Amino acid sequence: MSVQGCQWRNIFVLEKGTVLQKGLCNDLARSLKRVLLEVDMQFGVYSFQNSNADVLYCGSFSPYVTERSSLWGRMKNYLCNHRVRKGQRNTNKRLFDLINSRLREDSISINVLAQGQIEWKTNDRTSARLSEFLNDPGKTKLMERILIEYYRLDDKAQWHLD
Repeated sequence: MSVQGCQWRNIFVLEKGTVLQKGLCNDLARSLKRVLLEVDMQFGVYSFQNSNADVLYCGSFSPYVTERSSLWGRMKNYLCNHRVRKGQRNTNKRLFDLINSRLREDSISINVLAQGQIEWKTNDRTSARLSEFLNDPGKTKLMERILIEYYRLDDKAQWHLD
């Protein structure tokens, strides 16, 4: 299997030295919300990347009933939902902490996958374009998993290992 032509569209940049604050009542959260509400995608794959375009983390988003923007609905969880249940880790909090730690040394961008193609071998060699994946929650989740593995093989997105 191969992933070809992945192009990430930059949506928002967190500048080096920025400190993420938990919650929505701060200027950064309001700015982020304003920009992400403009992203007109119901389903998609997003990434956090450093200034060298190394993918630190990628995930997927799908419609949130209470939000106008699916991507804002997902990002809002990183800013707010840090509950930890006994015996479990909270992915939102862990990513929030990772981004804060990386922001001490580098800028971090939030991106959405703009185009790409997945190709896999069968008897007749099959491929699928990104647009075929991003209209269905199950296929979007599959694209996310494929991209996580793709970037891990390139020693990126290592955060997903634990």
